[in-house]
Amino acid sequence: PKVPSRIKTLIDGEGKDPAPELACMARGLQQAGADILAMPCNTAHNYANEIAAAVDIPFLNMVDLTVDRILSVRPGARKIGLLASTALKITGLYDHAFSPHEVDVIFPRQQDELMAMIRAVKANTLSDDQISLFDKICQQLVADGADVLLLACTELSVLTSQLERRDNCLDSLAVLAEAVAGLGSRQRPLQTLEHTPGFDKFLVQEPSIA
Repeated sequence: PKVPSRIKTLIDGEGKDPAPELACMARGLQQAGADILAMPCNTAHNYANEIAAAVDIPFLNMVDLTVDRILSVRPGARKIGLLASTALKITGLYDHAFSPHEVDVIFPRQQDELMAMIRAVKANTLSDDQISLFDKICQQLVADGADVLLLACTELSVLTSQLERRDNCLDSLAVLAEAVAGLGSRQRPLQTLEHTPGFDKFLVQEPSIA
């Protein structure tokens, strides 16, 4: 992939718009024979509408799937602790998705340190001190009132096993993976699935929060 940096565009306010390249990639995958599209990057879902509009096949929206999952397994949740790139704080991607359900999104107090962890995972330079801090950040979010901790960055997914408590944590990447895997067990042909927002709900499996 040759997608322009989402970080430079959304956080630094410079660089090329990633949307045209993402749409081009989506069309290329459809032409190559893809029946359905999945994108394991939360930040790139800022361009989900452009991607979906570029193709005639269904696009699994990881953000919508994740919100549906949380509302299903924790219907009483009113505050989500978001562990994600600062780009999601800027775009309000999950804030907008949760807003109609009267659910608030909170970010860690140490957002800069969390962003440094994301960059360290990309560079394969993550330290033991950072792993320890990650667990403390999660505990602080719970202390700040988070009913659910949402890992909404695929770099942070590799740290899930390091958490002392995972019973109130959900990983958006796992939700997307389960949705894709669930397609294999469905008898309904992909060609009959409607390319509508309601399509997401058809894919949500019986959930577990962990």
